[in-house]
This record gives sequence, C-alpha cells and structure tokens, in this order.
Amino acid sequence: MRFCGSQVQTPFATAIHLFVGLFVAASYIPQLIQIATNDHTGNAGISGWYIILLTTSASSHLASRIKNINSGFTWRCFRDGDLQGFDPFFALVVYLQAFIHWAAAIALLAVYVSFRTRTTPGNEAHATIPSPSNPVILAIVLIHAAIILPPALYLLELITQERHEDDAVLFVKNSIYGILLRITGIFTSLTAAIPQIHLMVTRSRINNLDQGSLSLLSLGLQIIAFTALAGSQGWRMRLPPPPPDALDAAPESVTWSVEWWAIIFVFSGLGALWVTLAVSQLLVLCVALGLGAGEGRIHL
Repeated sequence: MRFCGSQVQTPFATAIHLFVGLFVAASYIPQLIQIATNDHTGNAGISGWYIILLTTSASSHLASRIKNINSGFTWRCFRDGDLQGFDPFFALVVYLQAFIHWAAAIALLAVYVSFRTRTTPGNEAHATIPSPSNPVILAIVLIHAAIILPPALYLLELITQERHEDDAVLFVKNSIYGILLRITGIFTSLTAAIPQIHLMVTRSRINNLDQGSLSLLSLGLQIIAFTALAGSQGWRMRLPPPPPDALDAAPESVTWSVEWWAIIFVFSGLGALWVTLAVSQLLVLCVALGLGAGEGRIHL
C-alpha cells in the first residue's frame, strides 16, 4: 500500500501533466481546421504516407507506454483497488497523455480521409506523385493498431500479476516486445518527414503550387507539444532520488547521471519516442518555411 501511494502524483503535478496532454490535442486543431476549410481540397499538400506514419507512430508510442513494466506498477495498484478517491486519476495520467496523443492522431486521420474523398481531381497535385488510396491508408493504420495494441494490453495484465513476478521467460518476452515497439515508434516518427518533404518539394516545382492544406501553425505547436510530452513522461517516470540515509544507494539512482537520463528517455520515461516525432515535424516545418519564403508565400 505504501508503494502504491508513491505512484500517486500531487494535484499540481497532475495538472501540469494534464495540461501537456491537452496541449498535444490542441496542437492538432489548426491542421484539422485547415483541412476542413481549404476549399474541399483537404489532402492537397499533405502526403497520405505522412498521415500513415504519423498515426502508426502514435499507436506504437501508446503501445510502448501500455506495456512498459515500470508504469505497469501504477496499473497494478489501480486494478487491485489500492488507490482510492481521485488517486487513480492522479496515478494513471501517464497513460492518459499517451492516449490523448493517439486519439488526436486518429482524429487527424479521420478528417484527412473524410475530406480527401471530396477532393476535385483538377485541384489535386498528387497526380504525378504516388499516394495510397483511402482504403489502403485505413487498412495499414487499423491493421498496425490491431497487431500491436492487444499484445501490449495482454502483457500489461500478465506482468502486473504477482504469480508472474519471478517469470524470467515472460520478462524476456516483454523486454523484446518493448524493444521492437521502441524501434518501430522511432523509425515511423523519423521517416514521417520524408514523404511529406518529397511532396512539398514536388509541389513547389509544379505550377508554383503553395503549401495547400498543411498548417504551419500546427507543425510549430506540435514541435513544442511533443517535446513537452517527452519531458512530462520522462519526469513522471524518473528514478526518485535516494533517501538521505541511503549512503550505499546504487549508482544508477543518482539524479542527473547517465543512467538517470537513460531511464527518462529510453527505459521508463520513453521520452525519445516523442522527441523523434518533434524532430520530424521540425524538419517538415523548416522545409515548408524555406519553400514558402522562396516563393514569398507563407501562411499559417
């Protein structure tokens, strides 16, 4: 019970984490509006592969958080009824943040596909650029989510049961699956920029086309939001400093050490996942600004 109490964040810390999560969701709003109001050319200037990679990376990040053994202790306390009142919310906000990001990415996918069906071929710049159809986009995203999310939930349930605490085989399986999820998440996050940059460069060479439905404001907000989310997740899952009387504390528990940062960005905090996504959006924004500035056409 005392251990479960340590999983509960203070109301102030919870408010900060919740604000970051809502900021991530808000960062998608300008892009959703831009797609919905851009003269029914909702996909003009936005690559279908870009949407696929952004959404699959969000699914991978959510799965990584779900099956993470360290945040799993919080779920165990909630499931076993050791958290009362508002404590479950204060403790589980670490999952809520990842879910909000995933839900926002799914909303972007839904709006993109919905308005894409209303695009007039004469206004479409993708004619010379291979782009997946709506069924292909939905199939890839949904199949990917169906493959990685159920096992993550299943592993979360298994690794948080007392009878499996000493199951070395299960621990190895969970670790391997976690590594695969991290690799997939980082890969899809970083490569998301490639098809979008390719599309923007190609559009700039075809009849001086502008940025279309791509929202630069949304890109800028997402760079900040994803960086803040990485910091929030990492800080929430950081190693607590050793107590004053623990003179023989393990070196890895020393605050600001290399191991401490590794826990924040790779192992427990998973901050690297959202940092790579922020870097990808930064690349897209820089190229968009460069192309727009060169043509004298920049709009939010």
